[in-house]
Amino acid sequence: MTHGRLPRTRRLVDGNYDRSRSVRIPDDVWDGLHSKAHRQDITGSYVVALLAQQYVMGLVSIPAVDTNGGRSRSIRISDEVYEAFRELTKDTGLTTSGALATLARMYADDEIDLRFSVSAIQRFP
Repeated sequence: MTHGRLPRTRRLVDGNYDRSRSVRIPDDVWDGLHSKAHRQDITGSYVVALLAQQYVMGLVSIPAVDTNGGRSRSIRISDEVYEAFRELTKDTGLTTSGALATLARMYADDEIDLRFSVSAIQRFP
């Protein structure tokens, strides 16, 4: 996986974009996730996809506590990141959905912060 790639692709006019995954996330975690994400001008779905990518890259860890339950929610995440995340969480004993919900809870509870940096590089022919 390329470290600089985004964990999901933007929606394209032709309808080609990452499909949604169903994740069971408790209402309080979902609300906290979206509230914090909104303050950063991003979506909760993007946060979960980004945190899954960070986990795959070894930059964040998940405690062996499965935050499971709640209603089924829709998270868009690239196949590449999702499959790598699923394989890694298989070894931990956590369900994929529970591990993604745990990352959402950790973000909502301020145990994980996201910081963004944008830079531009002009290319000359």
